[in-house]
Amino acid sequence: MKGRPGLGLLARPPDKPADWDPKRPGLFIVPVPNIQLDVKRITLDNRTLVATLSKLDKASFEARRRLSYSMPLLGSRYYTDAMAVKLHAPGADFEKAAAGASHQLERLITTCRLLNYGSPYFETGLVRQRGVRGSARDFYPAFGHDVTGLAAQYMKFRIRRAEVRPLKRVYSALPDTDDRTTRAINRFNAAHGRESQEDTLIDLWIALEALFSPSDGELTHRIAMRAAYFLGSSPDERSETYKKLVESYKLRNVVVHGRRSTGATQHEVIRLTQDYLRKALRRIILSSEPFDADRLDDVVARGGC
Repeated sequence: MKGRPGLGLLARPPDKPADWDPKRPGLFIVPVPNIQLDVKRITLDNRTLVATLSKLDKASFEARRRLSYSMPLLGSRYYTDAMAVKLHAPGADFEKAAAGASHQLERLITTCRLLNYGSPYFETGLVRQRGVRGSARDFYPAFGHDVTGLAAQYMKFRIRRAEVRPLKRVYSALPDTDDRTTRAINRFNAAHGRESQEDTLIDLWIALEALFSPSDGELTHRIAMRAAYFLGSSPDERSETYKKLVESYKLRNVVVHGRRSTGATQHEVIRLTQDYLRKALRRIILSSEPFDADRLDDVVARGGC
């Protein structure tokens, strides 16, 4: 099928490399088969669009599908009836533009995961440049195609009308996160790609530790917090008792081993842990104040004052 002139829709022959104009951004179109919107479309702050495929987009995918018959593409699946993400990414060459597009897709899927339980996932997309004939080619997202641990590929990820505004706020704020929050987000995302529940839970707890542990990495606040609140008779006394107990607990950890306790089923524990982490990350990202985990200790020791 021939595309309209100047839109870059003509599928290139297998033996001819696709053209690329470094002065033009590439338009990346990536299907998201399991996403469901209660609105027609979502437009984000950097021209990223989540919507159904247009007729022109479907024609591009059909052209790629026919090309794949003569040039098999392992693992490629083309969805023409799914929701899709459309975004523009500049680059001196295709590889640089693809890296930029993958980064934007990672930002979007992270936002969705911070919104609700589960995860969207991406399938093989395509990229083309307006005005460059023969520029259409396949695009394999570097992020969001390895969702296994939470079985996202077998459940719909729904974005309700009331959730569109929070989604946009989180998406806009994500690039401004500090190093500590970024490390936690990376582990939060990694948990979505784990095949075993044990590995998922480990990633979630590494993320929680990145957010809430003191600078030396020790998880000491639970025992110290309860004891200081129970023993102290004033906010200042509780604060001082807490600090002393933390110091003592560090020494305790040198000489004894911790023990692992189990109560509910693994799945319930993982679900609850992920919910806590999601809410914490979302609150930190949307807060107008810098997040200071060390300050939490003092606030709790003062009785929440």
